[in-house]
Amino acid sequence: MLAQVQTDVRAALAEQAAVVEQALDTLLPLPDGHELRLVEAMRYAALGGGKRMRAFLVMEVSALFGVATTSAARVAASVEMLHAYSLVHDDLPAMDDDDVRRGQPSTHKRFDEATAILAGDALQALAFEVLADPDTHSDPQARCELVAALGVASGARGMAGGQMIDMATEGQVLTAGEVARLQALKTGRLIQYSAEAGAILGRAPAPLRTHIAPGKGTRYGHIDALFTGDIDWDLIATHARDMIQVVLSIQAGRVMPSMLLRKLGTYSRRSLLYRALRELGRVERTLFLLRFFSSAEVRRGIRAETTKIEAYNDFLDWVSFGGPVVKSGDPVEQEKQLKYASLVANAVMLSNVADLTTVIGDMARDGHPVTPTLVASTSPYMRRHILRFGQYALDMDDLPGPLNPQPLPFEQIP
Repeated sequence: MLAQVQTDVRAALAEQAAVVEQALDTLLPLPDGHELRLVEAMRYAALGGGKRMRAFLVMEVSALFGVATTSAARVAASVEMLHAYSLVHDDLPAMDDDDVRRGQPSTHKRFDEATAILAGDALQALAFEVLADPDTHSDPQARCELVAALGVASGARGMAGGQMIDMATEGQVLTAGEVARLQALKTGRLIQYSAEAGAILGRAPAPLRTHIAPGKGTRYGHIDALFTGDIDWDLIATHARDMIQVVLSIQAGRVMPSMLLRKLGTYSRRSLLYRALRELGRVERTLFLLRFFSSAEVRRGIRAETTKIEAYNDFLDWVSFGGPVVKSGDPVEQEKQLKYASLVANAVMLSNVADLTTVIGDMARDGHPVTPTLVASTSPYMRRHILRFGQYALDMDDLPGPLNPQPLPFEQIP
């Protein structure tokens, strides 16, 4: 049942993402003249990536109130434009200084810093322009409410204010309340607006809007639990030797982690070892949260790794013929399809890396400087050159040459 629910959610996300992607493409036409480069940067930042979770919320809540898909898609596209603008500016050297976004060079690396700043500014402006357009909603009051709500969610009382708090408190250990406020502003307000926008479009009464977009007094037990309660240090000290013995047994291969989990699950809360390991896990969780909140470097590292995973999964979905949904209900067939898709994706990535290495080598021989920064801006997830549904001819006599990896010819920087 859980697997089916996960599959349904992924399918719904992919379906709505395609609708919003089309809306973004329509709202970002390429012009003539010198502003062409600006719009190219805007399209680069806004199109072709991400889960579109905020857009998904707009589309799904709008559907609850019977809003036309075209209107909902315009509002969802405006949210994605504003979100894209925030990412473009976050990646700039003056902010988080990230060179890679979703497995691709950041906008300021793909273009330049000045163009990236203008692209972010223009995406932010276009987001409000789309909301104010009569094509979004026939009721001027609804359009005004959308514009006002997005302004609050993205300004000093929302996303931008949260970013300022994050910068001002870098290196500090924050209290639970301070962390909650930071995250509520920096990330939560735009997500909250995404849900609220569908209710505004549907002209829902105030009580329903409050239900969809919780107020300041809302509490979340599963989050609050991370910051409450005391550690039972005596229990940990009493069973420290037993826990060390378990770790040594796992390292030596005498006990499999899966078997240990089954045993702990069987004894459940009656097992003192289970309770001791749970307490130790809470200590580790607390230490990690403290490192995460106090170290910008840790946060950047986690985000970079998350970005890599998201980029790979997005590439895997693209490579998979028929989309990301596994249609078979047979677990054996499901495993075969997933492994085959992973094999194809890794084969394409290997081919991309081999081609990139060849091109970089040719550039070096032609006198172009090759630096680690240049190599870091490349990606194995390139796809524009791949004709997934083209006509393929298989020539078994045309065997590829052996791989001959060479060290990258980095230019010596004095």
